[in-house]
Amino acid sequence: MRSAYGGSTRRQALLTAAMAAGATLVPWARSAWAAAALRPARLATYRRLVVVAGAAPGFCPRDAANAARDFARWYGAQDPAIRTHADAILDALAPVLRGGPPPFAPEAQPHLAATLAAAAGLAAVTCAPPPDEDERPLAPPLWSAP
Repeated sequence: MRSAYGGSTRRQALLTAAMAAGATLVPWARSAWAAAALRPARLATYRRLVVVAGAAPGFCPRDAANAARDFARWYGAQDPAIRTHADAILDALAPVLRGGPPPFAPEAQPHLAATLAAAAGLAAVTCAPPPDEDERPLAPPLWSAP
């Protein structure tokens, strides 16, 4: 049945509106997926981090390129809060790994130690294998806590 308002039915109008909404959401979904990708500069910083970590005996026996590729895969699967945390660590670590001065004021040097500790945690994502089942710490169930 034709509508008196423009020649189309209500069903056609709803279908057109749904298609327009879908077309609007597709670029948003594509940009959200792209936001989950690790930027090349941060990936290069991670690669340098693995090279530096590899200098420590037994810490990172992996090739930096393979570790960086695995880290990028891990990064893309994380929640936005974890990605933001990793971004902040890599951004703060980049000038240090390039040999430049740390991006902190002298009174904020304790932050450099925290950044380096967090960077070791990021390196462990791909360098340190997860512990075997029998090496994992036993966590007491919540109901047994005093």
